[in-house]
Amino acid sequence: MSEAARAVANALAREAGKNILYFGAPPTGWQERFGLLLAFEVLEHIEHDLEALCEWRSWLRHDGVLLLSVPSHMKKWNASDVWAGHFRRYERSQLAKLMQSAGFRVERILCYGFPLANVVEKIRAANYAPEVNEATDKTAKGMHDNSARSGIDRRHVMKWYPLIKSPLGKLVMLTADWAQRPFLHTELGNGYVVRARAA
Repeated sequence: MSEAARAVANALAREAGKNILYFGAPPTGWQERFGLLLAFEVLEHIEHDLEALCEWRSWLRHDGVLLLSVPSHMKKWNASDVWAGHFRRYERSQLAKLMQSAGFRVERILCYGFPLANVVEKIRAANYAPEVNEATDKTAKGMHDNSARSGIDRRHVMKWYPLIKSPLGKLVMLTADWAQRPFLHTELGNGYVVRARAA
């Protein structure tokens, strides 16, 4: 949705020698249908989420699959949500109803991230807090502006990248992946992953 983010994505695709085009909206008269649609950490940035899901549903073939992820639990709302331009976090039942209202049959909702992501989220919130302006960031315009910026401003993430890509960081990530698996059907994590099928 951000012109600046699309410019970055297009530049990265060209640098990688990939013929990928990024659009802010489907071209007029577009009728393409897909078997799979991916939307990871996107829906919470959209003010009218039901309208977005209905549009995404129209892009899928009958029985096509939507995979998406969103942050979970409004009680975990924090400065990083405000900084990123999130309109909301989701609860499991709310998300399931929303998907059904948009014409999807929910096959699975998993709550990911426990225990490591919950700790990381607290650190991330503390890093973002000094940049949050309560007066402007909680307005619709502020949320839209923050959302557009969050797609390209990777300062806070990139400072951790050397650690994450190190052998120790890879071991920690692998361990965290395995550690979360017994808890995916609980509500202990900080995000949901959804698999739904176009009904």
